[in-house]
Amino acid sequence: GNWIQLPDSARWSMRNVPKVFTSWYYGRWQVAATGLFTFVCMYFNCWMQVYAEKRAAVFHTIPKKYNMTQADRDALNTLPDLGFDFLPHLSQSWLADAWVLVFLAVTHLRFLGTPMGVTIFRRWLFCLGALFFLRGISIVVTMLPNPLHTCDPTKTLDSIEEYGYFLSAGRILLGQLVTCSDVLYSGHTVNLTLCALMWHHYSHKKDAALFACDPVGDRCCPDQPAENEAGHLVRTTTAKAVAWCYAIVGYVLIIATHFHYSVDVFIGFFMCFFFWKFYHYYLRTMYLDKEKAVNKLLIWAERDSEAFSLDADVVGRALSRWRNEGGGGE
Repeated sequence: GNWIQLPDSARWSMRNVPKVFTSWYYGRWQVAATGLFTFVCMYFNCWMQVYAEKRAAVFHTIPKKYNMTQADRDALNTLPDLGFDFLPHLSQSWLADAWVLVFLAVTHLRFLGTPMGVTIFRRWLFCLGALFFLRGISIVVTMLPNPLHTCDPTKTLDSIEEYGYFLSAGRILLGQLVTCSDVLYSGHTVNLTLCALMWHHYSHKKDAALFACDPVGDRCCPDQPAENEAGHLVRTTTAKAVAWCYAIVGYVLIIATHFHYSVDVFIGFFMCFFFWKFYHYYLRTMYLDKEKAVNKLLIWAERDSEAFSLDADVVGRALSRWRNEGGGGE
């Protein structure tokens, strides 16, 4: 149930406290450690954004040297992009920011109040930090010209001269400055995809489910459960369909506003998707090699998480069904 009994030796009484609160209490140090990791990764990403902005000066100095018109500068500094060709250009670049912020707010409000909320939040936080650390490397190793020509980096460049790279990175993290040259890959896409994956992976879980109503799932696959006994998703649900539709519209907005190139969105999506899948599959194997330091750390971080079905009987039953269905051959 949603209520748990704690031992008499507890320092202070939390008897009959809802599990949603006790899970946050007992997982507080894991969340704090993950939050510190993510902060360091995000700061590194901001530092690289500042460095990329300084290096991007070449995109502006050469056109000025030859007295190009603004139209020619914009054409020269915009790579050919199929998304730009097929989608109408939306000048309201704030739409991409607003779309992402709404999805972040709704997703976290939906999950944080559930018994699995602390686990979901910590995993999202870890994946977010790791992906933005990788993004920090990606945006500087090979730079692309910024397609959003209304973006003005003047304040950031002035801050670099006055405060240096490290402090300017802190100002970016606080939202005081913006950068225009952190293009490949898209951070907006990472945030949208992580939110969609949270809905996809957890909205049907027993300790995270809110609604029994599922018109999409009842129509497309009425005889299938949401997941099999090994915990793998086997059924489309209404919540998942809506979440992915919202994310796809967000991808279109990012490209249509010229916030990013199509390739930034494409790579951002697959980086996020595969990292999320890798992490969740790795959690199923970390107990098989407990001697590794990284696995010890993950076991500590994941000690409040749901149990994974890796029992021999589960595997045996799955193999038996596969053989009975003809998968084993003669």
